[in-house]
Amino acid sequence: MTKIFISHSSKDNEFAKQLAEALTGVGVDVWLDVSDIRLGANWSSEVQRGLDECDAMLVVITPEAMASKNVANEWQYYIDEDKPLFTIRWQPTKLHFQLRRLQYVDFHQQDFCTKFDEMCAKLQKQGFLTNAGRGEMHEMNGDGATPPPAEPKVQLSPPRIQRGEQTGLLRVEVILPPPFEWCEIPAGKVTLEEGIYLEEDTTFDLPGFAIGKYLITNAQYAKFIEAGGYSEQRWWTKSGWRRKEQEGWEEPLYWQDEQWNGLDFPVVGVSWYEAVAYCQWLNEATGAQPLRIMLPTEAQWQRAAQGEDGRAYPWGDEFDTNRCNTRASEIRHTTPVMQYPQGTSPYGVFDMGGNAYEWSLTAWETGEIDLEGRKTRCLRGGAWCFPPKDTLVSYGSYETPDSGRSNGIGFRICLLPMRKLTSEH
Repeated sequence: MTKIFISHSSKDNEFAKQLAEALTGVGVDVWLDVSDIRLGANWSSEVQRGLDECDAMLVVITPEAMASKNVANEWQYYIDEDKPLFTIRWQPTKLHFQLRRLQYVDFHQQDFCTKFDEMCAKLQKQGFLTNAGRGEMHEMNGDGATPPPAEPKVQLSPPRIQRGEQTGLLRVEVILPPPFEWCEIPAGKVTLEEGIYLEEDTTFDLPGFAIGKYLITNAQYAKFIEAGGYSEQRWWTKSGWRRKEQEGWEEPLYWQDEQWNGLDFPVVGVSWYEAVAYCQWLNEATGAQPLRIMLPTEAQWQRAAQGEDGRAYPWGDEFDTNRCNTRASEIRHTTPVMQYPQGTSPYGVFDMGGNAYEWSLTAWETGEIDLEGRKTRCLRGGAWCFPPKDTLVSYGSYETPDSGRSNGIGFRICLLPMRKLTSEH
């Protein structure tokens, strides 16, 4: 039987116990100091025994753990012995440089069962857990319930339309796996700064609309791929389909890289053309009026990020590295889309500063709002690899629609007011 050593700070005993109980439930023998060090025994000798007996180690990452010499000695011993090491992020903190190269499972403010299953998948991949063991897992939330069945694959026929009883918003969540919610943005004004297509600061009076609360995730983008997103030309613009065929795109650029493909991480490595095709597919899949679900315009994006008070950042007027994922965070990759509730905009929209730059519908050089040709498009929001200034709600960047397949660019969707929008179709 596999035996796993759980390294953690004493301040995280409760979470470590929960993790140990869950692992025991799927057939893993666990070594945990609070239960495995015998009464009256020498602490250092017992820890050494546990380290030598175990096949792999899970390190629970918290600020206290990263400040603990005992925890550091434990994981360093496994590195020196070239034994398997896995990291579990329980609380945000700066990682030791030797741990940054390791892929972690992020339990911070996430559903325990979902992340535990993700962790089990990593253990299984390394041969420390069997399929049978994973199949025995029950939710560890105290009610003894079993996990819900896997969500069925999307069906495009017949179209499905469901509307909320009060909001009247198209219920995209019947198509997409969680997390998905609309945030309603009331009608109002937003001022874009001068530059490129604006000769001076310009105030726009926008009708009400709705925007996705979170960036589109890898799991949500997978539905598009399952539905034939890269083989059905009808969802693509002419320029987009031509470029896709030339480049041989079949999936996002970083789709196979564990550093970027977590189910609840934002999908990155998608061009503007791919983001538009995704929106076109989702319009059809929900039965929405053509082109109603689309990328937000630059003005809509800024209003959703800024609200009514002209704030500098989505959360207020001062930059705060604890509210977003930028270069200053030193995380060095994207993070789950629900990770920063303390950094939401006035309307509750997540990640409008940092994590991944977001495609918009607006053409950078002309301000046009269309789906035609190879116009350079506006990007908003900053990203994990860019400095804090990029998270200013007024700050914009740009990229050509086909070359922006970066690990720092993703997108979110918008439910546009009823209006005419030109298309190449």
